[in-house]
Amino acid sequence: IVPRPDQAGDTSAAGIVIVLLLGVAAIMIASAPARMRLRAILPAHSTYDPQSALHTTAVALILIFTAQTLAQFALIGGISGLAESIESAGGVSLNDALITQVLWLLGSALGIGLFIRRDPRAALVRLGLRAPQPADVNWGVGVGLGMYGVVIIIALVWSALVPADQLADQTAAAQQIGAAINSIPLALAISGMVALGEEIFFRGALQPVFGNVLTSIFFAVLHTQYALTPATVAIITLSLALGWLRQRHSTTAAIIAHFVYNFIQLALAIWASSVVT
Repeated sequence: IVPRPDQAGDTSAAGIVIVLLLGVAAIMIASAPARMRLRAILPAHSTYDPQSALHTTAVALILIFTAQTLAQFALIGGISGLAESIESAGGVSLNDALITQVLWLLGSALGIGLFIRRDPRAALVRLGLRAPQPADVNWGVGVGLGMYGVVIIIALVWSALVPADQLADQTAAAQQIGAAINSIPLALAISGMVALGEEIFFRGALQPVFGNVLTSIFFAVLHTQYALTPATVAIITLSLALGWLRQRHSTTAAIIAHFVYNFIQLALAIWASSVVT
């Protein structure tokens, strides 16, 4: 990928951040005091162990993955470049989405030591997974709908404060993704896969170790279609709400909420498109 000339300044700034992230990763690997400071800022219920090689590896990989994501985002040309890339690729591939979620699930299984330190039953407990209980369904649906309402409010304020052309640029990538999901069955499949894979990885595997706040920041960074826009506030808020569900109820409840949040947006967009057509 070659950076576009009009993105040179953004690429330089991203390069500085990337170098800093990689430097922090190296420090976390080499310095026990640095790992102890991380332990000190995490919540008391966090299971992060500064002496654990597994947790140290996880911290380093998160920082490296974040740096890689920022590098790709900067080099591709930011949101506009990402939108063009999605358009040239023909939209969203169901197979690609499936592969991504399988990788999240494999990462979760590897991280918690499935068949190594834990049998399947213990792994489900560690990930916060269980058969849906009435509370999981009620809270999951309620939080999913509530978060959609929050997004509507943020979108109204955002559109009122930002010029129309700037708003179009900031939402270009998200619009391309939404436009590519043009049928209810595809919306169901994408919403279900994303909710399952992301929640098991972020809320199930990572959050008990690193806490809700740091996990939510990492979650937001990976959603580059919303990067550096007011939508980032909505994504972090959504992630914090999903993390609260994980702590209060279960990862199952968070999966339900994430599915509802994704599907209602896609379904309404499909309906609106059909009405306009």
